[in-house]
Amino acid sequence: AGQSCCSIERIFIHSRVHDEFVRLCKEYIKNNVQIGNPLDEKTTLGPMTLPEAPIKLQSQVEDAVNQGGKVICGGLPSTDENGKGRFFEPTIVTEAQSDFDFMLNESFGPVVGINIAEHDHEAIKLINDTQFGLTASIFTKSANRAESIAKELKVGTVFMNRCEYIDSHLPWTARKNSGKGITLSKYGFHAVTRPKSYNFVFSKSCLLYTSD
Repeated sequence: AGQSCCSIERIFIHSRVHDEFVRLCKEYIKNNVQIGNPLDEKTTLGPMTLPEAPIKLQSQVEDAVNQGGKVICGGLPSTDENGKGRFFEPTIVTEAQSDFDFMLNESFGPVVGINIAEHDHEAIKLINDTQFGLTASIFTKSANRAESIAKELKVGTVFMNRCEYIDSHLPWTARKNSGKGITLSKYGFHAVTRPKSYNFVFSKSCLLYTSD
C-alpha cells in the first residue's frame, strides 16, 4: 500500500511514451490490484497502518486536483469486499507539479504522481526538486546513460531498471531529509564501532603510563 520508505511516489517520463505508459498503469491496476486482508493470498493491496492515513491521502489528492492535477484512477478511501478495514484506492495523478502537497511531502500510501520530462537535464532537475533523497530509479536501455544521470542525483541509492531492492553488499544511505546514517555493507558497521589509535614512539630510557 505504498507504506515503504523507498516506494515510488513520483514518476517523470518523456512525452513520447507518456500516454501509453499511463494507459498501461491504469490497466495493470484494474486487472491486478485486489484490496483485502493481507493474510489472503489473493490480496495485493493491504490496509493503511495509521487510522488518519486515508483522510490525509484524500486531502492530498484533492489538493492536487485543485491545482490542476488529473486523477486517472482511485483517489478515495476504501474498504474490503466486506465493507471493513481502512484502505485507500490505488491512485494515479497526472500533470503532477513539484509543488503539489503529495509531491513535496511523502504520501506513504498507494498514490503516485506522473509528469513529463522532455530530456535528461529536466528529469534530473525534477528528481532533485525535493527535500528528500533516499532512492531514485532510472529506466533505460543504456547503462552509460543511467550512470551519467545517477551522478547528478542527490539520493543515497540509484537503481537501474528496478526499484525497492536492497543488496546487503551495498550501503543503504540517503541525502537531505531522508536520513544521515548508513546501514548494510561494511560501511554500516562504522556506526556501531569505534576506532582506536595507537601512537607509539619507542624509547630505551623511559616507560610511563598515563590515563585521563
